Amino acid sequence: MGCCKSTQYGCCIAIDHDESIILNKPTGKEIRYGPGWFCFPNWWDAQVMKSIPLQNNQYIIVKHIIDTDDKNAFHARNDIPLTQRTTTNEKDELLNDSEMHLIEIIRGPQIYKLKNPYDRLSEIKSMINLSATQYISVADKLTGVKRVECGPQLFCPKPYDELGEIKNLYNLSSTEYLIVTDQSTGERATINGPTLFLPKAYDQISPIFNYIVLNHTQYCRIIDSRTGVMRIEKGPKTFALGPYESLMKVHDQTIFDIINIDTENAVLVKNLDTGLDELITTPQKFIPSFTQRFIEIRKLIKLAPYENMILIDKDGHHILKNGSKDKSFFIYPYQQIYTQSWSNDLKKDHRSTIQVDRFDTRNQCKIN
Repeated sequence: MGCCKSTQYGCCIAIDHDESIILNKPTGKEIRYGPGWFCFPNWWDAQVMKSIPLQNNQYIIVKHIIDTDDKNAFHARNDIPLTQRTTTNEKDELLNDSEMHLIEIIRGPQIYKLKNPYDRLSEIKSMINLSATQYISVADKLTGVKRVECGPQLFCPKPYDELGEIKNLYNLSSTEYLIVTDQSTGERATINGPTLFLPKAYDQISPIFNYIVLNHTQYCRIIDSRTGVMRIEKGPKTFALGPYESLMKVHDQTIFDIINIDTENAVLVKNLDTGLDELITTPQKFIPSFTQRFIEIRKLIKLAPYENMILIDKDGHHILKNGSKDKSFFIYPYQQIYTQSWSNDLKKDHRSTIQVDRFDTRNQCKIN
């Protein structure tokens, strides 16, 4: 700024090419641009303003005052009341608010000169540099509406925007997935990898899960909490759970081994519809249905021709199994093996016993 000359009746100020002067006259304010000398009476107030250099990643917010009735009120440079902010579109066009005030975003790169002596300017603000893998959540303070801005871009917030944290997109591999809940509707969705996922404004994101991996001898049970529908998945397979699905647990276990039923092994299950126990003996790769509860695997019992075994059924009847006729058999539901306690000490006083369930029919007499 050049020199200032003052006389008894007036004052002259020299301003440079990047400066302007605001003259506050009794009839209102007036703005003049440099370079040059400007003379005015002593009873006028004058304020010299520097032009504002904005880089390509900077911006300022300008509030244009149309109604000058409040020209004598004091306002700070960055005091832009929220109730007087108006929406601007992507090209930052001006819109009127109820008080005939206008909000404008001035982006760099440029040298900005004040155009209206009643304008109020914010401080210089920096735009947000979003890379190709970043996004930011933005909330409109006036309407409460949320939106998401994603890169790559140099993002310039609007005056009424409330900014969230800058976050990275979700990079899901081919064996990962996540669950997204739309907080505005409550609906859920599964996002399967491989993908670079950008959440929406109202999305709530779960932790990243790994696909469920089943080998050729495994299976699992799945229930949908919304519909109650249950299903079974068996390997070999890798898959992601649906948005409302979860693995069913039995004794804190979620993945089970498929049971191999053959000529040597059978499976005892309880039928949950009838409440009765059933023995499955047909050779197969067995997976219990939702109406069956696994109890145990039963081995095939084999008797030598000289051995006998006694079974007791649910009615207390004794069933004799003879090795010459019943060489092999399974113990069916509600049957149990009859056992006896035999002394195995020399004095036969039952101080030491063994459990006997097979009875040898051969001649046990000693030959002297």
